[in-house]
Amino acid sequence: MKIKSFQVVWAATAVLVSAAAVVSQGAFAQADAKATLAQVQPSADMLKTGETLFQANCVACHGAEGKGNGLSAAALNPPPRNFHAKDNWKNGQSFAGMYKTLEEGIAGGAMGAYTQLSAQERVAIINYVRNFKPEIYPEVTASDIESLEKDYELSTALSKKVEKNIIPIDVAMQKLVQENAVTVSKINGLADKAMMASGGDAQFLKASTYNLRRALTMLNNDGLWKSSPAEFSKVVMANLGHNGFESTVGSYTSQDWQQLHSYLKTLL
Repeated sequence: MKIKSFQVVWAATAVLVSAAAVVSQGAFAQADAKATLAQVQPSADMLKTGETLFQANCVACHGAEGKGNGLSAAALNPPPRNFHAKDNWKNGQSFAGMYKTLEEGIAGGAMGAYTQLSAQERVAIINYVRNFKPEIYPEVTASDIESLEKDYELSTALSKKVEKNIIPIDVAMQKLVQENAVTVSKINGLADKAMMASGGDAQFLKASTYNLRRALTMLNNDGLWKSSPAEFSKVVMANLGHNGFESTVGSYTSQDWQQLHSYLKTLL
């Protein structure tokens, strides 16, 4: 009986010690998350760093004002993100979602991972981007930090020494333009041809787009639309507002889609 009593007391003590350890770890995790949360809050210096990094690494595609209209934008499909718009974010607009995008890139798109940048530099870019139109971005929360800690060990990453990774903007833009020179040349030629055409079909295409080069780039990179007017309308409507087509095409009749489809097949 004494042995059993000792075993019961020992087991109960072990449970209490284990529970205390869990509470202690939880308290430490909360304190650590709070410290990391404070570390990612924007400051004047951080925003200045973010601007420099954005100009060096992002402007060629996203544009100087972050509207997705950079020099190389016409050659990219899907088009670069417009940071002033709330729609169609692959990983969401949360701080954690934006960090995930820089960490992993976007599968199937032109947005690659920015692992060459340190965690501090990625945080600086994110805060600079969020500053374009702060009202559309949710506040950074403890859950953001906990998620990033779990997936990427954010606090450890932020403690590492920052290496200089800034590429001069003219070099970055030149590199992207060279990589896409053939496509850019083709799209520019097609756009010029359509813009100079005076026929009714060409006029209808121009009236149906707000950015003809972007629309042609999207269609050039996605041949599925050629199969039928119905498939063409699906491709256009799937990313309407970001692919160069006017929102008014949403009210087009099957005859309208047929007209656009027929003309674009002769153009592309």
